[in-house]
Amino acid sequence: MPFYPPDDASISSETSEMFERDVNTLNRCFDDIERFVARIQSAALAQREIEQQNHRYRTANRRDKKNQQPPDPNGILFMRAQLPIESEFVDILKKFKLSFNLLAKLKNHIHEPNAPELLHFLFTPLSVILEACHWGLGRNIAPTVASPLLSLEARELMQNCLTSRESDVWMSLGEAWRTPP
Repeated sequence: MPFYPPDDASISSETSEMFERDVNTLNRCFDDIERFVARIQSAALAQREIEQQNHRYRTANRRDKKNQQPPDPNGILFMRAQLPIESEFVDILKKFKLSFNLLAKLKNHIHEPNAPELLHFLFTPLSVILEACHWGLGRNIAPTVASPLLSLEARELMQNCLTSRESDVWMSLGEAWRTPP
């Protein structure tokens, strides 16, 4: 059978579709990360409110010598105070790694904000999530998140663009966040 090379228009169309798919995936990752951080912040606020209620309860009982009922541990506030479970933390950390890979892949095609600016943007929610891991799970689970591995391009982007503080955070994530495929 004779081989006919694809014309430039079909290659361009496929490239455009792949680019659009990657940008959409990156945007979905950003949306999921923002929702996850909002959920963590909501849990932290609910925890503070529970602590305040417990303090008011203890203070009122000491002062009034009455046996007031403690806050309901099955209420909505207690449900809101629950942090995500470990598998949800693992999933969101995988989305960070995917985002780093996609930023490196798209760096020559995205502008305003560009890839380094978006990379810097990601480290604020990443720090919040890492703190929540320590707070809620009692340990750093980031080193256990092996896949996806960061591409060589993603490592290079991070090595060239991260601030020293961001680089320290990156190094604290473990080998699985620095080992290329």
